Amino acid sequence: TKNDDDGPKWWEWDPLDKKPPTPIHVNSPENDKPLAPDNSANGHCERDPLASNFQRCEIYSRAMQRKIPIHYKPAARGGHSALLLLDGASARDEFNRWIPRGLAPSTMKNTDMAIIAPIGGGASWYVDWQYPNCSPAHPEANPQMWETFITRELRAWGTRRGINPSLYSVAGFSMGGASALMLAGRHHDMFKQALSFSGTNTLVVPGVQALLNFTEDWGPCMLSPFGSMFNPTRYRMDPTINVEKLRGIDVYASSANGLPRKDADANQFRRDVENGFWETGTFILLKIFESEAKRKNVPVTVKYLGRGSHQYEDAARELRATRKRILAVMKRAERKLGAAANPFSAAWKRILKKRKMAFAMADSPVRDAIEARNKYYELRSNDVFREGMNSLEDEYGRDVVLCLIEE
Repeated sequence: TKNDDDGPKWWEWDPLDKKPPTPIHVNSPENDKPLAPDNSANGHCERDPLASNFQRCEIYSRAMQRKIPIHYKPAARGGHSALLLLDGASARDEFNRWIPRGLAPSTMKNTDMAIIAPIGGGASWYVDWQYPNCSPAHPEANPQMWETFITRELRAWGTRRGINPSLYSVAGFSMGGASALMLAGRHHDMFKQALSFSGTNTLVVPGVQALLNFTEDWGPCMLSPFGSMFNPTRYRMDPTINVEKLRGIDVYASSANGLPRKDADANQFRRDVENGFWETGTFILLKIFESEAKRKNVPVTVKYLGRGSHQYEDAARELRATRKRILAVMKRAERKLGAAANPFSAAWKRILKKRKMAFAMADSPVRDAIEARNKYYELRSNDVFREGMNSLEDEYGRDVVLCLIEE
């Protein structure tokens, strides 16, 4: 049996952390909210050991064939909107860094919106991978189907907790920032707002692939989320190329420039230097994203933070800085829905009925593509078909398999 003292402790992934994260206690009515039902062994969430106003829950994902843990804060006064917080490429399997490092428990305490922070997803980009069973860094986490989990399974769980499925804001740091923009642009029916803090907001410009090389997955599996540089999926996902899909969504994106702070002490200066490379990269990518948004006349709010580096301390400051914006945008969206904001209401059921009728009247190519995608997930969950589908995808790629199913 391996002795735990033989190797690095689980919290030593970051040179800033020489001990386990300190639990955060905040005075908030959320501390005493009833535990939500979940898919854990005892059938309900537990009090989060890292934050007094959060619960730690487990949600079974049929797409990923395992339970996915989350941090969950219920709305303080029964609100029906939610903020989804996405981690960066170095996301851990033990906790989402937005809790101990991004200071979400104290920043978002006593707010009338739910907060959900998925745990895990390192180097995943929170998308359905082109090669879902190719992750040397997280072999126990295969398959990787994060977009399906977030937009279907987690969303359905949230609806049962009183969160309206069309009242989500999504924010992320680094990889999670790009993922926030990708998910919002691809799922207008779910997200009203997207915030990217130091995000890698474009995937296809020269040099970005070199950045991706530094994520935890290596070798050919580095291409697992999007396929090769020439795979059409990479271009369909790219937030900059597809910035027009963000029209109608409240978008905020920020980055520092990667230079060390002028007032930094020796320790902060070292950290700024070590993490400055990444922030310089996101600064350049933000310039490209802003330029494309202006060219296509898509309203976005962009903020350049001056000196600073790629650290969660900076992301925590940005969450505090945008707190009022998040609450205002989501409260406006909730008020606009009126009684229908409650997903259990008759008013919301009438809206759903109208949407189903509109879908039934959609052009057949659109409907066929959606049905083909649903059939794809159904087949992947079947032991009889999974092996054959894996072989087809390895040889021809996922896009070809989807086209065959559609035909």
